[in-house]
Amino acid sequence: MFMTHEASRPALPFDVDAHGFRKMSTLEKLGLSCCAALLALLVIYKRGPWLQWSKRKSRRIEPQILRLSHLPPEILVEIMKHIEWNDVLSVRRCCRALHTVSKDREVWLSLLRRYCDTVIPRPFFLSKPVELCSGDDLEARVVQWWTGWEGLQSTVQTFTMDDSIPDIWGPLCPLPGDRYFLYKTNDGSIYYCNPSQADGTMHLLLPSPYPNDPCVSVSVAIDVIGTQNIDPESSLPSASSFENRLFPPVFRLAAVRRSTVEIWEIRPEVQGEAIVYSARLLKSFVDNSETQCCSLLGDHVAYTLHRLRGGTKIVDWTAVAGGGPVLGTDIALLQPSYFLLLPHRRILAQSTYIYIADWNASRQLDSSPTSGIRPQWKSTEDFTHFHSYFVPFYIDNTFRFIVRSVERPALIGVIVSNDPDVAVPDSVAFAQLAECDPAPHDDDVWFDYRKGVCVFEKNERARLLCYKWPGDDLPEPSISEVAFPKHTYTIYVDKSYARSRVVMFIYKRPLQTAVFG
Repeated sequence: MFMTHEASRPALPFDVDAHGFRKMSTLEKLGLSCCAALLALLVIYKRGPWLQWSKRKSRRIEPQILRLSHLPPEILVEIMKHIEWNDVLSVRRCCRALHTVSKDREVWLSLLRRYCDTVIPRPFFLSKPVELCSGDDLEARVVQWWTGWEGLQSTVQTFTMDDSIPDIWGPLCPLPGDRYFLYKTNDGSIYYCNPSQADGTMHLLLPSPYPNDPCVSVSVAIDVIGTQNIDPESSLPSASSFENRLFPPVFRLAAVRRSTVEIWEIRPEVQGEAIVYSARLLKSFVDNSETQCCSLLGDHVAYTLHRLRGGTKIVDWTAVAGGGPVLGTDIALLQPSYFLLLPHRRILAQSTYIYIADWNASRQLDSSPTSGIRPQWKSTEDFTHFHSYFVPFYIDNTFRFIVRSVERPALIGVIVSNDPDVAVPDSVAFAQLAECDPAPHDDDVWFDYRKGVCVFEKNERARLLCYKWPGDDLPEPSISEVAFPKHTYTIYVDKSYARSRVVMFIYKRPLQTAVFG
């Protein structure tokens, strides 16, 4: 509650210097900070157009503002850590001292810590390690998340990719951090590149197991959930650190190329303004796999099988021995276009309908058409396919997915409980997030947790959407239209800059990338 007259304001020990503040107990610091925060809010309230202050009240409050700005910077930082992001932006307009403190890195790091897992879901990747992020970097990411498409520019920059590798194709998926993507060549080699750089140089990450074969299909999956400390059983040790969840120092990647299944450990290294990735092979084995899609979570990898006509097999890759049969669990699903391993031995899959299966109680079986486990839940409505490298959102112990209805112009949020004690049929809920007409192709859309983009009219225009989930304290949904470049075949929203940018991959040779915004 705002306090608007001096009679209700307690006396504050504003003569505390920085040394005295450091000697205070945590409780004393908190009390002082909270009291001073009330004065900060008075400043905000005074500056807002919603309240007409009389000259008498204004004269009475001015000394409070002056005394607030004369507090030691350490106290002002503590104040701003405990107010909201938009209040920090309001306070900085009051005077130079408050403007300077509002830019402090600790203020925005504290706000990011507070918002993550309460309003911002995991994963929330930064483009570089937290210790290398300035206060401006952190402020930009926090403000961008809250403001949606605000500030999006209509400018378009076009970048041409490295043409020294003539058969390069992609992207297959983004690497954590949004800036780098994976690409493939005809022989199955996998490269990485920052498509928004002027030179667009390709770097070899994974050599092909079939270097002399001119036609090798490829499917890759990054264990994103394993970097977020959601399930201790399947998480990497580094995921226990908040900072490492924002920029994973290590992550795992599954690559299925023809019948070869490989698990790799990937490590990023910052070199100046660039990120250099190195790879170490953890496991390689051969099975009757095909490369329609795959998924990786902890010790388990899932991929489709030839002889099950598109059925899905789940394997503990750490237990695969060389030369012997590959034992695993079969899920009886025909031709899934997307699937995702979830904690507690559950798997979500999609063909047109969405399915969830619990394979926790299954025994290890050799693959056969009669041994497949059938899903315990199936949606009653069919949906367009997930984007080929969509990653779910995790918040409030639920995984959240965004799909478009085939039957009606609706953008639907799918909420799946992560509670192992909740039975699969009871673990799913739906929410309509926005109205959304079907796009020409499945990859002509991109939906983040609270904003999305949908291309239509032969890829020449797009709708920018802002929406919110049930219970979110966010602005009401909105929609706008913009003109887009032609020949876009897939899109992605780059969140690593001060304002969101739409990255459009152009169907040309050599490959081109157009950045809108």
